[in-house]
Amino acid sequence: MRKSKLPFGMPALQIPPYLLASFLAFLPAIILIILVTILRTNVLIPMGPVGQIAQAMSTRAIEPLQEPIFLPMISSNLPVPTSVPTPMPEVTVLPTDTPVLETIEQECRIANFPGEIQQWCELIEKWAGERGLDSELIAALIWVESRGNEGAISRSGAVGLMQVMPSDGIAAGFQCANGPCFGNRPTIEELLRPNFNIEYGTGMLAGLIKHYGTERDGLKHYGPSRNNYSYVDLIYATQEKFGD
Repeated sequence: MRKSKLPFGMPALQIPPYLLASFLAFLPAIILIILVTILRTNVLIPMGPVGQIAQAMSTRAIEPLQEPIFLPMISSNLPVPTSVPTPMPEVTVLPTDTPVLETIEQECRIANFPGEIQQWCELIEKWAGERGLDSELIAALIWVESRGNEGAISRSGAVGLMQVMPSDGIAAGFQCANGPCFGNRPTIEELLRPNFNIEYGTGMLAGLIKHYGTERDGLKHYGPSRNNYSYVDLIYATQEKFGD
């Protein structure tokens, strides 16, 4: 076979195939090394397609480092705050194995009463405990008197959850031997507040029980006048029905 010749009579260089394959395999790595070197040294690159990409990459990589960073000067003449920030209050976290709903149910002894009564569980438990009364008894009394409606007003003028007679409204017309029968009672506006109503009503019932000697007689005088203990029996039956 005749060998081809280059111009000027030089023989053509023949590269073995395995060397050519190795060169082509390492060509991308060689190009990458060259590009990284160019990026680091910020060498000017010809503005061909590849050059434009490399120059854009070089600009994005180097420009932020070339920009000076200015920190604000802190004047020593500024006043130093003398107050110490108030620390955040500590939060008590229930154990993860204690469901919140289950905890509330264990604290509320009137959980079997209708929902209209259960909504006042916290107030009933609080004021019954303060007065030394059974919370289920107070829940039964409220169910009989108002069905748990804090805005209830009877035809005779009794107001709120425990149906207490006020000093004003219709009740102001009731006259006793020494003047208005309910002149020293709270107003309608006060008794329409659930917390105040239960606080006052349980206090009045506790006073009647102490005055008449027994719970049964105290309940009799708390209820409508001229009742023959039927009111008391109704409250006890309600307590037995919904109580534990």
